[in-house]
Amino acid sequence: MTDRDTGFDAHLTGLFEDSAPRPDPQFTAGVLTALPQPAQARPLLLALAGLLGLAVAAWQLPYLINVIDALLGGTAALALDAFGAQALAMGAMAAALTGLTVFLFRRGSLDL
Repeated sequence: MTDRDTGFDAHLTGLFEDSAPRPDPQFTAGVLTALPQPAQARPLLLALAGLLGLAVAAWQLPYLINVIDALLGGTAALALDAFGAQALAMGAMAAALTGLTVFLFRRGSLDL
């Protein structure tokens, strides 16, 4: 086997770099303006629908805790008495909003 000719490799790389087309900023700008803009209404409506569903679920949370309490034999009432219905509802809302934020961030709809 022979050693690589580094001079030839450098010369060949230089030839490829010289003949490569240069980026055209006007063409790039034209392509970007021709692309369809993403719809903003759909993610907003989905988020609002999710928040409305979360509000309905949070409104029903005290009744749900009472049902779960009846099924579990009195342990859920301890959580309701210790934290209160509003605190449990706000905790559920915070967990749901955190999940929605993580979902939108991973999907690419939310840039931070």
